[in-house]
Amino acid sequence: MERTKRKKMKLLFYDFEIPYLLNDSNYPVGGACVRQYAFSIGLSFLGQDVGVLTWKGANKFVKSQQPFKLVESYSIERGIGVIRWIYYRFPQLLRAILNFKPDFIFQKCAGANVGIMAIVGVLLNKPF
Repeated sequence: MERTKRKKMKLLFYDFEIPYLLNDSNYPVGGACVRQYAFSIGLSFLGQDVGVLTWKGANKFVKSQQPFKLVESYSIERGIGVIRWIYYRFPQLLRAILNFKPDFIFQKCAGANVGIMAIVGVLLNKPF
């Protein structure tokens, strides 16, 4: 029986805590972050192109190499209060996701950003 070659998928996980886990920082990341890290490692070793959407500066912060990419989006400190989502964070998220060109976007658990990422998925026609 002939094996069919599978298409390599580009998977993007949304997780702003993973850099702290990778750097072994004294920062509480939680079980969902650890689970997402395990998925990212496993899927990378299975030949998939995996990225983790995270904060700007994460690549400099993380000292170790990992088999997946850290896709930087926005600075967590920049902007003015709640309105920063409108004029700064949302456009930076869109830009980072567009540059990575994922086939699927994942978020580890429910939170305030689910609605924003759902809108991004609809705008970019990507399953979320």
